[in-house]
Amino acid sequence: RRQAHIRFFFIFSLHFIHSIALDNILPINMASLNGPKPIILESKGESKGTIIFMHGLGDDARGWAEMWSDLQGSLQNIRVVLPTAPRNAVTLNGGAKMTSWHDIHDLRTIDDESKETFQGIEDSLRVVSSLIEDELKRGVPAEKIIVGGFSQGAALSLFTSLQFSQRLGGVIALSGYTVKKSALEKNVSSHVNGLPILICHGTKDNIVEFSRGQAASQLAESFGASVSFKKYVGMGHSTVPQEMVDIANFVREVFGIKTSKN
Repeated sequence: RRQAHIRFFFIFSLHFIHSIALDNILPINMASLNGPKPIILESKGESKGTIIFMHGLGDDARGWAEMWSDLQGSLQNIRVVLPTAPRNAVTLNGGAKMTSWHDIHDLRTIDDESKETFQGIEDSLRVVSSLIEDELKRGVPAEKIIVGGFSQGAALSLFTSLQFSQRLGGVIALSGYTVKKSALEKNVSSHVNGLPILICHGTKDNIVEFSRGQAASQLAESFGASVSFKKYVGMGHSTVPQEMVDIANFVREVFGIKTSKN
């Protein structure tokens, strides 16, 4: 069973890695990060806001660059920052090293802090917080920054945004879950009230169960966030076109981008 999960993570990562046009993709120079430099998808015009999006276990920034590049076609003036997690030993995969935002012991207990240590999540929080601070230094208002991710990256996006010292624009959590619930309950930011959060999950997800996404949604709502929970019937641990439409609409609403009439 564990080997099947390992194969899935690698197959899933490869599924998203395609050849993409690199004319608007730039590396970001961040000496504070001890890993690969993030990929930057620069805005094609005056930027309306920045999206910082984290990949899942075993993937890297390239795995989501094409999707966001495609979304830029409709959203146009947005800047996208795609970091890559450091390579760490992952207990779930027999201690094998792979890109990981935190350790996972067992998929069945992925959000259970009585079973999971979530080792590495605090370091990952600092990485994402540093990326947010870089955008703030560039003059991007906090309310024009969306933090998001897929699976493990979704968990990290929630963990970071719910504790961040300023009110962010929003959160996009795809096929994700909650980490360190007790720490969130203790350290939740006063700026979370009304924070727009889009949580998307497939009913046939056999990696991060649908109920984990529901639990994450309920926790964020209990903190006062404005949560939109999207259910995709039949979707597994992946994405579907309707989810991309929902993401684009969420970004438009947060950044105040008018729908193209083309």
